Amino acid sequence: MTTPALTEKGSLFSPTFLSPAAKSALLSVLWPVTIESQHTLQQNEKDLEAYFTYFQQECRPDISHDHAIQGLEDFATVLGIIRSNTSVNLSGVRTLIANAKAALASDERKLSLSMELVVRLWIMINVRILMPSHRSDLEMSLPWPDSESLVAVLRRHISQPSLSFQSTTDDFSPYLNAVQMRDIASFQVLWTNNLGDHLRMRGSSLYMFHHVSVLKRLRNSAIRYVSATKAGTGIMAEECSATTSSRRR
Repeated sequence: MTTPALTEKGSLFSPTFLSPAAKSALLSVLWPVTIESQHTLQQNEKDLEAYFTYFQQECRPDISHDHAIQGLEDFATVLGIIRSNTSVNLSGVRTLIANAKAALASDERKLSLSMELVVRLWIMINVRILMPSHRSDLEMSLPWPDSESLVAVLRRHISQPSLSFQSTTDDFSPYLNAVQMRDIASFQVLWTNNLGDHLRMRGSSLYMFHHVSVLKRLRNSAIRYVSATKAGTGIMAEECSATTSSRRR
């Protein structure tokens, strides 16, 4: 059942649409949590303000005409279909969306842009159906072709580290921070909203994903946010939490 906040009038791309009730409802749609985790995470919802700032940056009013989705209910519809069909190829997912709400699929380009947006805001990975022309955007994007599922895309581009490099008990030193990394190794640490770029080196720049509170929601989600967790996104979430939790939310 769609929550009342998601059926409110108004555009997803309105700078004023995120009321406190809408924020709470949106979180429950993006990353529903177990009853055991709900109390703790609700107490920390204020920590997600950085995420909602990013959300509004991605949903700027000037790009609303480029998208098939307009309201929060449309967002929830597309997210629900993608999340429930991560093993279905892109063409199949489009068909499922068209069957659920034909108006969303009347313009394939607009639907593609909206699907990219939904995935980006859901699992914080820059998956692209329509590849960008700018080189820097292209380097940070994972192509999602018609013949492949979202799971296949993530498995192909996100490698899972060997067991010898995985640890659930070791923590980074609390004394290691971005300033020291710059001073010791001459790294320029750049914060990123793209989970797929965490700990990626480009020249002397080291990218670090900084939405730690989002990682907590992903990790505690009652729904396995994507069955490709085993393909690397879950591993990345664990690693990102370890390397950024003491630094920035």
